[in-house]
Amino acid sequence: MTIHQRTSQPASRPQPRASRPMPEVPGVAHRYVETGRLRVHIAEAGSGPPVLLLHGWPQHWYAWRKLIPLLAGSYRLICPDLRGFGWTDAPPSGYRTADLAADVVALLDALELDRVDVIGHGEGGRVGFELCLSQPGRVGRLVTLGAMHPYPSLRLLAPDAWRSWWTPLVETSGLGRLVIRHLPAVTRALLRASAAGPGEGERAAHARVRLPRDAPEDLGGEPFPAAEGSGADAQRRA
Repeated sequence: MTIHQRTSQPASRPQPRASRPMPEVPGVAHRYVETGRLRVHIAEAGSGPPVLLLHGWPQHWYAWRKLIPLLAGSYRLICPDLRGFGWTDAPPSGYRTADLAADVVALLDALELDRVDVIGHGEGGRVGFELCLSQPGRVGRLVTLGAMHPYPSLRLLAPDAWRSWWTPLVETSGLGRLVIRHLPAVTRALLRASAAGPGEGERAAHARVRLPRDAPEDLGGEPFPAAEGSGADAQRRA
């Protein structure tokens, strides 16, 4: 496993794999890590106990730009781009929650971190839950934001289901792939509508989701991820 030397010098930073430049956040260094599963881009800041920050869909490490300055004085912050997002590799398969959690475990192994605290938003929160269920020894504490827990009650969710009207457009197998690849204006509109603060919508609309040429049917198509994998197994054992 290869870890490319981290650096805070802009001239030596990893170059993005697309035309958009890497966003700048003071005190943040960037590097690529070869995990054996894929090449992962991570943004790092601070020192102290390690905290892994997992972004949501369709974001990348830059989603944490306002939280980083608040925590970097007390923690070592590690903000990876998940598979297919930002500047991390986008292979043609492996996009279910269990696969993304396995990517995280491989990253922790490459960084020689036995145990970390995890903060996850949206998709990153789902990955955090899966990580706790499949590898409980690797997680100290978990904080999730805007993420459904692994065992939802459909009865309790039904009254607010309308809030997720956009989900089938981006998470349904086949349809989600079609919308993301051929109708990028839909994704940009959703980001602009959901972003808070002046100017945030336009910056959020530049979030980078990279689809491989032969994207599989399961890419993004997992509305109820806990129905498969270790989460369901743990529930059955309980």
